[in-house]
Amino acid sequence: MDQMRLLAALVLSFLVFFLWNTFFGTEPPPRPVSAPESTAEKKIEAPPVPAAPAAGAVSTVAPAEAAPARSAREITVRTPLYTVGLSEQGAVINRFV
Repeated sequence: MDQMRLLAALVLSFLVFFLWNTFFGTEPPPRPVSAPESTAEKKIEAPPVPAAPAAGAVSTVAPAEAAPARSAREITVRTPLYTVGLSEQGAVINRFV
């Protein structure tokens, strides 16, 4: 009798999993919309590369300037029980009171 209950439980469990997957399973990803032919035929051309300078010529190219670094903000979260200090730099907790 116990074996029959076990078999019935297994069958019902698999039935539940199968039906759940059938009705609530993940949907297939949508198919990509084909682009109009006019944009597909356009070719993007790269800008021409300047010729290399002569071996004896001195290069006067300035190094690229780095974007100014923004200082990390300090965020404080206050609740009735706790006060937490957070920093944007590295996403760390500075203080926990």
